[in-house]
Amino acid sequence: MKVLDIANNFKEIKENLQLGMNHYWVLIKADELRKLRNFILLDEESIQECSKFAQPSKISFF
Repeated sequence: MKVLDIANNFKEIKENLQLGMNHYWVLIKADELRKLRNFILLDEESIQECSKFAQPSKISFF
């Protein structure tokens, strides 16, 4: 998984990720999505949408 800080020129965040403090772009493999649920609230529908390869993967988190 890679986390990029959108407001900071897409700089990769490697530690000290502070959710709610900025806007991030998360690049993650479909099989890792369930692990992400330990850190942020994700509904099952969003996980299913990203796991299906027939549509583009995207999760918007505000």
